[in-house]
Amino acid sequence: MKQPKRCHFLEEHNPSDQEAGAYPPGLRARGAPLKMNCMKIKAMIVFALAIQSVSAFGEPRGEMETIVGKQWEIGVELLRRDTDHAQRVFSPYSVHSGLALARLGAHEKTASELDSLLFGGASADLFSAYGRLNREIQGEGSGAACSVANSVWVSDRGEILPSYQKAVVESLSAEARSITSAHPEKAIEAINSWVSSKTHSRIPNLLSPGSVDSDTSVVLVNALYFRGKWIYSFEKRDTTQEDFWLESKKSIQVPMMHGAHSLAYFESSDWQGALLPYQGESYGFALLVPRERLSTSELATKISPSLLRQVVRSSQYVEVELSMPRFSIRQRRDLAKSIAALGVPSAFSADANFSGISTLPALISAIVHESFVETDEEGTEAAAATAVIMPLGAMPHEGSVKQLRADRPFVFAIVHLSSGVPMFIGIVGDPR
Repeated sequence: MKQPKRCHFLEEHNPSDQEAGAYPPGLRARGAPLKMNCMKIKAMIVFALAIQSVSAFGEPRGEMETIVGKQWEIGVELLRRDTDHAQRVFSPYSVHSGLALARLGAHEKTASELDSLLFGGASADLFSAYGRLNREIQGEGSGAACSVANSVWVSDRGEILPSYQKAVVESLSAEARSITSAHPEKAIEAINSWVSSKTHSRIPNLLSPGSVDSDTSVVLVNALYFRGKWIYSFEKRDTTQEDFWLESKKSIQVPMMHGAHSLAYFESSDWQGALLPYQGESYGFALLVPRERLSTSELATKISPSLLRQVVRSSQYVEVELSMPRFSIRQRRDLAKSIAALGVPSAFSADANFSGISTLPALISAIVHESFVETDEEGTEAAAATAVIMPLGAMPHEGSVKQLRADRPFVFAIVHLSSGVPMFIGIVGDPR
């Protein structure tokens, strides 16, 4: 295999910003760069539950520090708990914000538990920021596009409370819609159609037959769409069949892409990582690879929110010769048990109190989540959708060249750089 061409270094982040814990600013090339074999990715991330942001260059704004930290914690915990899959992918931003839709209508113990999970304490002063944050992450450009949509579907057996409708519209720009209890199949069709339209048809059938019935009182849905292209793309002629190590002594052959980049780079005694920017430089793809060959299960036990955030915050730019496989992930699951185990059991029990949503009693019975990610030399497409269903209730030096080979199970995250929000997080354990 021929060696990838070299790239010029990009401007290094001001050390004073690093000391302040800031994320790297937009990348700017020094001089005219040489022709490079680098990455180009377009990603569409769609998730049925909203998202949240924090500040310019990742320095969280006051009270938002805890929210972003909680989003990373939720994402990592979901990766750890999904023990049945080699390929794993979630949107912490979406899960967090979807539960925030539920929190806006919760009271008493249910509200207290959701506050602890989502905010680390009282939420009274935080919901006013949601609308601003949703607007901040959205936009359309030549290299990236992002949009967020929320909806609340209430059974015609009751009525949405005006106070709740006002809150979700002001905080999350949510649409309020009615579903016909006598024809639950039409409700499923309507919700699926809404999700499909918001996800560019990537998630056409989020809800399966029977997931909504005549006793369903509320369904909370959010859709996130993201498309991003790498600043540089892979050359297809450099993609070769190579080993990917599923564990220490077991490998498979996969198409491995190659490129040379000047990137924000992180390393420790156990890890290597890099941040790959998308065009427009508002979003980045954080890649974290263990130095030793670990299985997917072993990898999941070793990662942490702080470790992943170190990759995103890295301001040391070096030339990285990167090898990464094409990969495709599609998953569908119910997150209810995992979320309940994170400290909100009452929301899923007869003790649930969501009396602030509608005139009907409700508890959470399911959190349906489907996600899809596919990458190749031209880019990445990704989609995800989630519905909360509620029935009647009851380190290196510049100049060194680093080799970064993602030829074993690795972690990735797609991050909104100015806020530090983890929009998408996953493990690639078997890229076949």
